[in-house]
Amino acid sequence: MKEHFIFLYQVVLLKNNIFLEVPAMTLRRHATYFPDNASLMIKHIADQDICPLHAHDFYEMVCVSSGSGMHVIDGISWPISRGSVFVVAPHEEHYFEKVEKLSLLNILIRPAFLTPPLLALLAEFAPEKQFMATHQTLVHSAFYTNQLNEELINELAHRPLMLETLLIQLAIFLQRGHISLIINNRVKEDSIIYLLNYLHHNYANDELSIDYLARKFNKSVLALVV
Repeated sequence: MKEHFIFLYQVVLLKNNIFLEVPAMTLRRHATYFPDNASLMIKHIADQDICPLHAHDFYEMVCVSSGSGMHVIDGISWPISRGSVFVVAPHEEHYFEKVEKLSLLNILIRPAFLTPPLLALLAEFAPEKQFMATHQTLVHSAFYTNQLNEELINELAHRPLMLETLLIQLAIFLQRGHISLIINNRVKEDSIIYLLNYLHHNYANDELSIDYLARKFNKSVLALVV
């Protein structure tokens, strides 16, 4: 299928007052990714490379399966690692950098498919929400993504309704698996990852202290200083 990209240009001043137009950002069109006007697409990326600045005309839900990196969206950098879940809205400019063995599950969604309840759910995954799901949640979420794939592959009765239902269930399941909501002994490893992610986002916060972090993440002060 032919690529449908729109290249936006910026003017760069070179030596001897020569001006040159170079691509600044790529707008990725849904026609490239959604065969036969499908409402959803699911992509597994085993080893995400550094990704140049781009935007889409569709929504993209991203679940980080493993690895780490920096996700830069609208000029703001966010550290991502296993368990990070976020949604990129249409025309938001973003790219990945400093990636290390980054594996992603991407769910691409056409805007026309989204109902008000779905839009409200997706808003919970904005990058500034610092959303991170437990490893167990990510593993069990495969049930919903596999079901979505089955619906996309097969022409079954009431497919649009089933796709909407499964996507809502997936979003709610991920939201309920938010590490900050279930910090306990079962997710000890994940809570440490979430704590480190929190420090990445809030290192300039004047409230940060060992006592503050111990209270917020239900840890002993000794556990954080050893």
